[in-house]
Amino acid sequence: MRMIAGAILILAGCILFAAYWIGRVIHTPVIVGSPDAMYLALAATFLGVFGTIVTLAGLITDRLYR
Repeated sequence: MRMIAGAILILAGCILFAAYWIGRVIHTPVIVGSPDAMYLALAATFLGVFGTIVTLAGLITDRLYR
């Protein structure tokens, strides 16, 4: 169950990071120049790292309790 939750968090981080780069590619001034763009990138990084930790914890505990 933790592995699925971690994978969903990683996917959410990837989607946020893609939204950040799409905003940079289309040069939307609201996204590129604002500090909100950095919050979006930081949130994506946090979700990716946290999702990886949850996935690894799920993988380790699933293997230990078999």
